[in-house]
Amino acid sequence: MTAAGTRGAGDRRSGRSRPAGSTRSGSGGDAPVRSVRGSRPTGSDDQQATARSRPTARSAGSRSAGAGSGRTGSPGPARGAGSRGAGSRRAGSRGAGLRHAVGRAGTALGLWLRRPLTSLHLIIGVFGLLTLFGLVMVLSASAVVSYTADGSSYSIFSRQLLFCVPGLLMFYVGLRIPPRRLRALAPAALVLGALSLVAVLVAGDVRNGSRAWFAIGSFSVQPSEAVKVALTLWGAHVLVARQAALHQWRYALSPVVPVTVVLMTLLVLQPDLGMTISLGIVMIALLFLGGTPLRPLVLITVGGSAGALALALSAD
Repeated sequence: MTAAGTRGAGDRRSGRSRPAGSTRSGSGGDAPVRSVRGSRPTGSDDQQATARSRPTARSAGSRSAGAGSGRTGSPGPARGAGSRGAGSRRAGSRGAGLRHAVGRAGTALGLWLRRPLTSLHLIIGVFGLLTLFGLVMVLSASAVVSYTADGSSYSIFSRQLLFCVPGLLMFYVGLRIPPRRLRALAPAALVLGALSLVAVLVAGDVRNGSRAWFAIGSFSVQPSEAVKVALTLWGAHVLVARQAALHQWRYALSPVVPVTVVLMTLLVLQPDLGMTISLGIVMIALLFLGGTPLRPLVLITVGGSAGALALALSAD
């Protein structure tokens, strides 16, 4: 027992523990000796484990506290990120709304273009825009001259506006005439226009160096304006009648190009370069819209441009 007590005291001093119920054999003992104070070493192991775990718990607590203080003490970046996210969401909603509005407008335009009366609406819109643009240009160009001559800046503009009334009436009458009737009247209108161009060279009134007007009392008429309309109707009639053969040059260019050249020659004899160029533009537009091949169309455009330039240089 003295040896066992000495070894137990030595174990307690050294901090080593031995499980309860463990046996040791003495140097000369034959029977096992059970430790009486076996529970205390076990308790000392628990205390040492608790002491070793305290710094780890403290460090974990300090880290969690530091993280908490970091979240609490710096709310600025989180709020900034939130505001940026809200701003991006608002911008995205506005972009989606704009795309939706554009899509609806495109759909409405497509439906309108597929309506049967779309061509009529486009013609009326172009007619109104050209008339308005012409009136504005007349007012802008004649204000000073009108004020110098009559003391009013609107005298020439008023006459031009008055001439728009019969023009609007004729436009309405033209809309009411069936296309078949217009195609039947187009050749006669073109022949009458060509005869008027010949007559104006003989009995026309000279203004600004050009014999291009018929003077009837206080009114004057320029027949070349009616010739443009007659050429448009007749050229469209001929191209539609020959639509199946427009891929061949001679059927695409005749008789529209030769007849237009004759009319342009009569205009050059007046001389009226501006109306000559206008008639050439009408011819090129007819050939293009009628489906003429691109190569002859380009050749005619280049040749007509060179001829117009030569006429302009010779007039100077």
